[in-house]
Amino acid sequence: MIRNRIMLVVYDIADNKRRRELFKLMKSYGIRTQFSFFECLLSEKQEVTLRFRIMGIINPSEDKVGFIHVCDRCFKQVKRIGYAAPELFSKNDMIF
Repeated sequence: MIRNRIMLVVYDIADNKRRRELFKLMKSYGIRTQFSFFECLLSEKQEVTLRFRIMGIINPSEDKVGFIHVCDRCFKQVKRIGYAAPELFSKNDMIF
């Protein structure tokens, strides 16, 4: 599977238990660059699976999760102060 989607996932979870569960899930999909902010490089299938798994964790009436797609050119232009750019896999890496 080719990871070809750069996606930022941001969240605001009201309950500590759900927040911890979501954090554990997100660690397996991306790199945490802020407390509730992950930078991910995903295949289309991984993105669908991630969204489905998040829906099983959150309470939509209390919690918020945002998914922001970023094109390669825009991601390369991100200016960072205080931390280095995350080392994401190359888009052409094959994941087995």
